[in-house]
Amino acid sequence: MILGVEEIEKRVWEEEKVFLMKQVGILLIKNNAIKFGDYILASGKKSPYYVDLRQTISSPITMDWIANSLTRIVLNEIGKERSIGFWVCPRRASPLPPWSARNWASL
Repeated sequence: MILGVEEIEKRVWEEEKVFLMKQVGILLIKNNAIKFGDYILASGKKSPYYVDLRQTISSPITMDWIANSLTRIVLNEIGKERSIGFWVCPRRASPLPPWSARNWASL
């Protein structure tokens, strides 16, 4: 069976997305930025984990990798046009949106 270009690109993207998500997870664990337990988020929802990106600031390479990976995933999954509002950080300052916004703007 010969695959078309679109099907090949889709399969390659799915493999890349899995790789990026695994790498982000590994970096979060190595930097003690992910905690497991019972947490209540600012929205009031319960979560079995909490991600504290402040732990990654001391490693610019880690922060850059996470920002680049998440930017790539968002842009590929929902598209550049629809992702514009995603980068707005309505609550307290977070280290990720400025880095991601910079990455998004360069695309």
